[in-house]
Order: sequence, then C-alpha cells, then structure tokens
Amino acid sequence: MSAPSHLRRSLEAGAILAAALLVAVLLPSPGGATPPVAPSGDVPQLDAPIPSRLEIRVNIPAYRLEAIVDGEVVARFPVTVGAPHEPTPDGRYVIDRVAWNPWWHPPSHRRPKDRVTPPGPRNPMGRVKLHFAADLYFVHGTALTGELGRPVSRGCIRLRNEDAIALAALVHEHAGPALPDRELQRLVGNAKATRHLVLDRPVSLRIVYELLEIGQGELELHEDIYRRLPS
Repeated sequence: MSAPSHLRRSLEAGAILAAALLVAVLLPSPGGATPPVAPSGDVPQLDAPIPSRLEIRVNIPAYRLEAIVDGEVVARFPVTVGAPHEPTPDGRYVIDRVAWNPWWHPPSHRRPKDRVTPPGPRNPMGRVKLHFAADLYFVHGTALTGELGRPVSRGCIRLRNEDAIALAALVHEHAGPALPDRELQRLVGNAKATRHLVLDRPVSLRIVYELLEIGQGELELHEDIYRRLPS
C-alpha cells in the first residue's frame, strides 16, 4: 500500500532540506576558512572495512554515541564533546586499545598546572578509556555528569562512567580479547586496578557532524555548535 501523496511530499521535502544542509556544512565560509577536520599525520584513518562487527558512531551536535552491531543500534549514550575552541575531530578512526582504571598523563603543554593523576575519583579519564587518534583524543568515562550534552571537553568524547564501562564491555565482547566475568568484576569493582588491553580486532569509530537527522519519518535539527554553516 503506497503512502498518501501529502506524506510523500513531506518526506521528499525533508530529504531535499537534509541534502541542502549537508552541502552547506561542507562548504567553506565566506571568509575562506574551511571546517575543522581531523588531525593529519600519524592519526590512524580507516581506508577499508575492518573485521569487527561492532561500529561506534558519534554525532557531535547531537551529543550522542551509538554502538552498532551488523547495522543495528544496540546501545545509545549521551556524551560531552569538545568545546568550540578545542573541537572534537570528525572523521573515521579505529579504536585498538582499552585502558581500565587508567592513570592520567596530561600533555606537556598543560603541565605543571595539570599533574599526573592516579586512578580514582579525581582522575579526568574516569573508569575506562578507549584510544583513538594517535593518543591525542579518547572516548572515556567522567564523573562530571552535569556536562553531558554540552560542548565543554578538550576534544575528547566523555561518557558517564557506567556508560563507558558498558561500552568497553561491548568492545571486548565483539573485538576481543574477551574478559572473563571474574576479571570484568575485578576491574569494575576496584577503581585502582589498572589494566591495558590491545584489541584483537580494531573497532571502527565514525565521528560525524550532522546537524539534520531523519529518523522514523521525523526531522531533528541540532545546534551548529562549531559554527560551520555559512553566516
């Protein structure tokens, strides 16, 4: 049974609007500046599909991370993203390592104000971190839950600690190495039990900047937090 004509027209108009906005996002501003892009150099980029069935997708202006297995969203989490002056880089990356209850080693340019911090409630990395972008950025936990849904990080993608733990458990399930229940309980139960693990199958991380999303026949427009639309 075909959809009513007025519904078809509505969906077609929505698709046209979506295409126009996506084109506008990619266009340089009148001043000649181009939109922020992922760092170049030794940042690992994805040139071909990778073996893991799990993919992680983050839409920056939606403040949302999705875990996707075989094309189906299996988990959604709210996130904090980079501030406009320190934006989260969009692009394709791979997650190849997980650090449980990590130490925090601040970049040299932020010392001595920021100090090396052991695992625990004061650690900015939270309970677990997933490496991407040549150790310049991470997907990691945070105790600052009041900042979820805001662009206030220094480029990293933050989740509440319990969500970061759930995401890391999914990563181990689909990308290995598998964590026995006893070891997972130890890492979750002891905030000072640090462990670094290299994944058997790197996980695709896709970070996008989509201001307009179409889902279930509805349009959702997000704030242009990085001011990419031409003024």
